[in-house]
Amino acid sequence: MRYALITALWCSHVATLVAMGVAHAAGVEPPQFKNVRKTYDATSQVVWYVPQSAPEVVKGSAFYLYFGKGDRGKLTPLRLKAIFYGDQALQVQRYWANADGKQLISLPGGAWHIDAVRQIWEWLDEPVETAHQIHDLLILAEARNATIYIKGKRSIRKFTLAKEQKRALRDVIAAYQASGGSLSP
Repeated sequence: MRYALITALWCSHVATLVAMGVAHAAGVEPPQFKNVRKTYDATSQVVWYVPQSAPEVVKGSAFYLYFGKGDRGKLTPLRLKAIFYGDQALQVQRYWANADGKQLISLPGGAWHIDAVRQIWEWLDEPVETAHQIHDLLILAEARNATIYIKGKRSIRKFTLAKEQKRALRDVIAAYQASGGSLSP
């Protein structure tokens, strides 16, 4: 059932890409960018495409995808940002997701970083490198119940993705494809 759902989602994205070529040629902003904000980084000369639901200032836990496009049109890899926000440092050792009771383990790994000013937040910012990772992120986006688990040295914390956050995963993937990005890294 999930395979059929992911295949149907994939096919709808491909059909949308074809339609996007016509809209892009006419100079119209593609509909896939409706829920995505753009910010220009003059230092790196990259336009970053981030979901509107992503925090501009960290005030809570977050989980979202984003990507960038350089001045010459070259795309960055699709990237995942996961943020834990709390009163005490977890010293994150690993994380995973659960989609409708099924554990998803093929998420981008890497080092977690920590900042502490008034509150503590730890974050991961890594490229999505495999087709299996994209597949698991799409399953997470389509799940009725999507939960992120973050394991620290002393405890495990979890937070549930809201409907808006799951939609943001789908929106960024669609915008990435509309920009010419490949979901087969």
